[in-house]
Amino acid sequence: MQRLHKIFTGIALSLCATLGTKALAEDPTFQSGVRAFNNRDYNIAINYFTAAQKDSPYDSRAFYYEALCRQRLNQSAAAQTAFQRVINSFPDSEAAEKSKLALAGYNAAYTATKSGGSLTAVHKMRTDFIPDKLTVKAKEVNGMPQIEVKIAGKPIKVLLDPARQDSTLGVDALKEASIIDLPGFSEKSEGHYAPYDLKIDNIERNGFVFFVSKAEPKIAILGTDFFNSIAMKWDKEKESVTLLRDTRFKDSLAQGIQAFNKHQYKVALPLLKRATLDLPKDPRALYLYAVCLDRMQSKESAKGVYRQVIKRFPGTEAQFLAQTALAGMDPAYARELADLRNPRQAQLPGGPAANQKTESFEIPYTPENGHLKVSADVDNAKLDMWFEPRETTCVFSREQLAAVSNDYVINLNPTVTEPNANMVVTSTAPFVLKRVTLGKITRFNLPGMVFSYYHPNFQAAAWGSTDRPTLAGSIAVGWKVEVLQNVRRIRFTKLNPGQADFAL
Repeated sequence: MQRLHKIFTGIALSLCATLGTKALAEDPTFQSGVRAFNNRDYNIAINYFTAAQKDSPYDSRAFYYEALCRQRLNQSAAAQTAFQRVINSFPDSEAAEKSKLALAGYNAAYTATKSGGSLTAVHKMRTDFIPDKLTVKAKEVNGMPQIEVKIAGKPIKVLLDPARQDSTLGVDALKEASIIDLPGFSEKSEGHYAPYDLKIDNIERNGFVFFVSKAEPKIAILGTDFFNSIAMKWDKEKESVTLLRDTRFKDSLAQGIQAFNKHQYKVALPLLKRATLDLPKDPRALYLYAVCLDRMQSKESAKGVYRQVIKRFPGTEAQFLAQTALAGMDPAYARELADLRNPRQAQLPGGPAANQKTESFEIPYTPENGHLKVSADVDNAKLDMWFEPRETTCVFSREQLAAVSNDYVINLNPTVTEPNANMVVTSTAPFVLKRVTLGKITRFNLPGMVFSYYHPNFQAAAWGSTDRPTLAGSIAVGWKVEVLQNVRRIRFTKLNPGQADFAL
């Protein structure tokens, strides 16, 4: 049953295993939090976990579970802060490693649940909303109006200065507002650029790029890049600022995305090119311009723009996707990228590595809610699955398994438990997958389980399960599994006897 709880929570860690002391596993406060978590009573669970943190401040699990609760409540900024606290306080723990995976889903530029979590999901990409007119309260500070905005969901007071070149946030200002200092690009000694969601009443600028300053640590200011589409009227007597949408401004990125999604690439191309000029610090614009060139079969031009993305926006999701696209188009770049990922194998011709034939391969993955999302082939059906290297059994919902073949569902023989103390009923049914392929690995007769739960308080009293099917690490028995977080790939290497089979 403990393993089923782990499956139910998605990435929640087992209660008495590798993450801490036995004392916390026996702590009734912590256990009450876990029960509330499993019942999806996340606000109640947070109260228990914060109490457990005071009782056991040296155990990572209560802190990690709190982060998971905030993630499930869509409290993005609070969840990021909580995951980062786990990493800082327990750097060598498994909870820290899982927190890094969770943060990867937030910190990749412009990744968010609302946008589908990937620049490849262009049709789900969020665009800005700027009303025709908005009036907000403002007070004078240093000869400039100061207003309150939300950055990454956190309230913060910013100055408005249309003459300043870059909108800027100081590192101390971020810290005081409890906003995470995201990894950025164009690193300089005095700071770096990083994207944050900006909201002023009903104005929304998604992934708005700020310069994060070390030289001016206390500053918080909106500059020229914010006012390129907005005019400002400041009424000192009424202590208000009116923001007016520039009627001449056209949202070239949003228009380009709209045309792209309709497969109108000739229409989208000039709009996206214009967006690269309107939004020079925005990785989305340049990446989508490259994709559009690629779709129009302008391969050489697309290669050049992909390389610009890689060079100009290191550390962003746009860079990662551009690397993947370019490697598929250019064999020379694919070899160059492979050498960067495997520096020990980049030997001179005829050197030691030339004579070694260690079998290995890599597959890409996408961080998704703390999981490693991969593409696998199950009985010739292509599925996006969560790869769990330490699990031994693949887990599906009934609907997910039916999408592979109804024959599996017809032959299921489920076992349904009696309601537990929290009125949760679980249903499990073992089965065997005939054939599963992941990269170059193919396994036959892989063990699986259909798992679902039920609670009378759930809306419409529906059965629930995991968001995606889980692919067990047992598919890779005999292979070493390495998660390469910096390039978002999983490497599989054929094992020699006695070698460890998992590394993170």
